[in-house]
Amino acid sequence: MTPDAVRIALSQLTPDIRADVEERAAIMEYDGGLSRPDAERCAYLAYVRETQTGQADLFAASSGGPV
Repeated sequence: MTPDAVRIALSQLTPDIRADVEERAAIMEYDGGLSRPDAERCAYLAYVRETQTGQADLFAASSGGPV
């Protein structure tokens, strides 16, 4: 995914889910040493993967969001 595609995808999320994805991206950037675009892509794809496997609640819980 290109950075522009990630930004568009993030804009389609609810504010709470977007905040969770952005928080996870910030952690990946700071702790993992990823560039911001790579961190956003990885965090968004993790959210998509967890949503597709029925684990979206785990995503929110792991980043402090609502369960």
